Amino acid sequence: EAELGDIQGSEPRLTEIRRVTLQFRDDVRERATGASSANDFLRLCDTFRDEDLVNLGVQLEDGQGVNGGTLYKLVDSAILIRQRDQKAAEAAEKAAKKEANARAEEEKRRAKLEKGRVPPTEMFKPPNVPEGTWSKWDDQGLPTHDGEGKEISKGASKKVAKDWRAQEKLHEEYLRSQ
Repeated sequence: EAELGDIQGSEPRLTEIRRVTLQFRDDVRERATGASSANDFLRLCDTFRDEDLVNLGVQLEDGQGVNGGTLYKLVDSAILIRQRDQKAAEAAEKAAKKEANARAEEEKRRAKLEKGRVPPTEMFKPPNVPEGTWSKWDDQGLPTHDGEGKEISKGASKKVAKDWRAQEKLHEEYLRSQ
């Protein structure tokens, strides 16, 4: 089906459309006789639709014709090229964002593994904390006395125990990754 509008004086355009269509037919026949995959055919069709026909001002609209068939329109090629380029730019931007997110996730994963390098028994001892922060530790490496020699409060003890358990998980993950 077509929505042609005024096509007077468009013989050179129609000749070029015929040439491109015949080239597409030849390419399909060549692939059909070879060992081409379905993806090869799909790429060929995409190139025909998105490059060749767009450059000639032919727009295909799937499902817009009678009985859900494909409708074609003859449109100014500059408009179609601009739309195609905009779509490509949006896709490139989306891909760049996805890549940036993947890099950020990988960096986060690496930082987490690097943090897990320190065994939990050593995390509250120098050089992992400033010298003089803690003065005594229990057998698991949990601090029991602050830098001035005073026993730490129950709340502080709970906090360092929570941090110790978190570090234990990180360290186990680090060891598994090695």
